[in-house]
Amino acid sequence: MNSDKVTFFGSPTSAISSSVAVPQNYNRLLFSGTVPPLLNKDGKTTYERYGNTERQEIGILETLKADLKTKGLSLADIIHLRVYVAQDQNHGNEPDYQGWFNAYALFFNTKENPVKTARSTVGVQSPVSPDYLIRLKQR
Repeated sequence: MNSDKVTFFGSPTSAISSSVAVPQNYNRLLFSGTVPPLLNKDGKTTYERYGNTERQEIGILETLKADLKTKGLSLADIIHLRVYVAQDQNHGNEPDYQGWFNAYALFFNTKENPVKTARSTVGVQSPVSPDYLIRLKQR
């Protein structure tokens, strides 16, 4: 492709893009895994300390949004998300994908930010800490 702008491809009815073309001359900023912020250090459970999957991901995306702003960027500059969703005892020890999807929908493919990132979502046994129900890597 010979374009001087980022191009997103995919179905207009999908919440995500099926692919993204980035011009060769664009700079890239990669983040390593981002985990949820602590909500209550005195909480007795994962949900009291960090929240459920949706709350954890909202915290991660709010942190990311603030970090991007310090670099002169925004969530609209994100082209791909790789997400690891852990088993959740409140969801039959299955990953709470819907919690992740709900959080994503608050930040992407919205009136404020119409970008629909390309995205990989993977269910895992546990990321880094048993308190984390979700972990995010972004490009």
